[in-house]
Amino acid sequence: RSLSFLVVSCPCALVISVPMAFFGGIGAAASQGILYKGGNTFSTVATVERFVFDKTGTLTTGEFSVVKIDSRIDESELMHLVASCEYNSNHPIAECLKSYVDSVDPADEVRDIPGKGLICKISGVGEVAVGNAELMRDVGAVIPMGEYSLYVARNNEYIGAVLLTDTIKPEARHAISALRSLGVRRTYILSGDREDAVRRVGDELGIDEIRYGLMPEDKYAILEDIISHSRGGVVYVGDGINDAPCISRADVGIAMGSRGSDSAIESADAVIISDNLDKLADTVRIARKTIRISKENIVFAIGIKVLAMVLAALNITGMWFAVFADVGVAILAILNSMRTLTYARK
Repeated sequence: RSLSFLVVSCPCALVISVPMAFFGGIGAAASQGILYKGGNTFSTVATVERFVFDKTGTLTTGEFSVVKIDSRIDESELMHLVASCEYNSNHPIAECLKSYVDSVDPADEVRDIPGKGLICKISGVGEVAVGNAELMRDVGAVIPMGEYSLYVARNNEYIGAVLLTDTIKPEARHAISALRSLGVRRTYILSGDREDAVRRVGDELGIDEIRYGLMPEDKYAILEDIISHSRGGVVYVGDGINDAPCISRADVGIAMGSRGSDSAIESADAVIISDNLDKLADTVRIARKTIRISKENIVFAIGIKVLAMVLAALNITGMWFAVFADVGVAILAILNSMRTLTYARK
């Protein structure tokens, strides 16, 4: 009878205890401001070996300031045209440009060119293009030598450029160092920004590989290549609309929750509410602790049940041990799973 009871009820402890470990892990992450959308990503995060980052708003604060303006027309008029084109955008660069003028009149028509910029129609002015050097080539505007963040053309004629700079997040260096100490073998930056801006961030943070001037489809193709050459998991961390395909494609996608776009957050497997990069190491540590405890539960449950069946087969023990091997083991495994709820930051 004991043996029959054990055979029928053997899965109970495993069915209960393993999900409890993952529920605890999700709760521990939430207490640290990390929202996992499910426990299915824990095993991948626990074995991650490569982290891929967007730059603006992810490794940097996303708070820009105007460093230099090259204008072929009145400077205030140039900035007013730029701000008008950026009127409906909530991108950090757009917010900086709009704050540079006292008042902003929205453009009559705005066309967003992914990875390049905006083409707008403004009454009394005509067509205004605001974007990178590639957009200027598309509209036929001849731009001067020098590195600028964005260029401006009016009716296909170059009229000015703006150089912007943003600040690296203060915790970024420590966050990258913490990931390396956890066994992350390689880090990357994939950015649509200009070379000097991306290289400055990469050099300061000790990033292994940088790519710059990328279109969204370029980012996706490079990420595919990184994944294909990785034995462990690959995590992509981003915040913008252009990052959404990469966040969705990566083994684990992580979005910045404070400044992140809705599309990035919806595509992500996990969201860092505060945008604090130190939380990345916490995601790995919590995942590893959760996986370790779930494995302990499995080994403990199976070990006790095998022992109970052997003792029952030898007629050494009775029903009381069979009950312990099922209900008792399940309770002990649940109590062990509660250890995942506690997490002390290192």
